[in-house]
Amino acid sequence: MRYIRLFVIPILLTSVCGFLLHSAYIEVENRTIDQLNNQQLLAARQAAKSIQLTFRRR
Repeated sequence: MRYIRLFVIPILLTSVCGFLLHSAYIEVENRTIDQLNNQQLLAARQAAKSIQLTFRRR
């Protein structure tokens, strides 16, 4: 019983904390990538519109 308290419980708690931190990291990473993709899409659309206007004026 003493070995369970000394080794198993701390390892289990450390594993759970590690899993929770990793899950949070993955979620933040995915949100950041989505935001960057949206920003790039908006910039590409604005650039395309500007190019189209330039060629229409000529």
